[in-house]
Amino acid sequence: MNLESRTDFSRGAYSASSMSSSNPTLVCPDDVDLLVVCHTQQRRCSSIAAGRPRTTGKTFLLEQNDIPSDCVDARTWQNELSSYAGSTLQPDTLSLSTPDWNATLKQLVNAAIKYRTELKRPLRIGIDFTCCPPFLGLGLLAIMLRSGNASFVSIFYAEGKYPEAQSQDEQNEIFTIGDWAVAAIPGLSHPWSPGYPRVYVVSVGFEGNKTLRLCDRNEPDQIEILLPDPGVLEEYVNITLRQNERLFDRFNLRREQFLRANAADAVEGWRVLSESKIACRSDADVEFLCCGTKPHALSMALHVLSSGSGVVCDIVAERSRNRPIDEAGVFWRYDIENRAVL
Repeated sequence: MNLESRTDFSRGAYSASSMSSSNPTLVCPDDVDLLVVCHTQQRRCSSIAAGRPRTTGKTFLLEQNDIPSDCVDARTWQNELSSYAGSTLQPDTLSLSTPDWNATLKQLVNAAIKYRTELKRPLRIGIDFTCCPPFLGLGLLAIMLRSGNASFVSIFYAEGKYPEAQSQDEQNEIFTIGDWAVAAIPGLSHPWSPGYPRVYVVSVGFEGNKTLRLCDRNEPDQIEILLPDPGVLEEYVNITLRQNERLFDRFNLRREQFLRANAADAVEGWRVLSESKIACRSDADVEFLCCGTKPHALSMALHVLSSGSGVVCDIVAERSRNRPIDEAGVFWRYDIENRAVL
């Protein structure tokens, strides 16, 4: 396989590998029992079809309603995907526009467990994480791996090239509109310890003002930063630092102490978190906030999954901003295995 990078890491029963390529067919999920794909306003959601994933079983389509006309055409996209996926069944479609992601996740998990019962063995699952909400993708991964209903999960991700902001308001609301709340992801939510200090481990991205307001409102006792460095594009690191400058100043955070990992390498991020004294504190309630890249959200999930402590929280915005984000030209696959599942 002609790969541009590869990272391996393991902890406890879990092991993972990340690999990247400029050719999506080299890193697309292959020979999985169940495939979860997403169709949204982002143009890069079509990258999974270009990668030609293969499944011998079921395909679930998570689809956003009211997609602008200049984005990927749903019918063409589904036809391309179906021609490669290898499933003889029509995809089961679930809406991404529903406000109740708990119900959507429950549908996915129940369907996956039912299919596992039919096969009489743990599943191999593929997830297109490019445009999938972390709540759904990471929730499915964690619940299925922890329960032993899946032994292997292969995740696909297409790096994004983000359009420049045209105004100050747009610069502060690049992806979402309105304030943020948080939602603990099922399968990645361990019990709190009353009286313990609260520690936030925050993956930061472009929407720094909202990250600041969220942290300011919840008043953690300590904050650790996971910085996407290097970025997908060279200039993205400086943009992230600039957009989060007020957050760093407000909580007296020193840049030389930040945790740093490649913006798109989820396994490198997992290794960095596992070596962090703050992220691994046993005398504190550690909450991981997914305010940055999707791969860093996966890093946090792998850390909590393997360590058996902490809580991973997805960001819940008042509404998303429709932006037709293109692929940046590099594609990733993350293979995660629970070695305790026979």
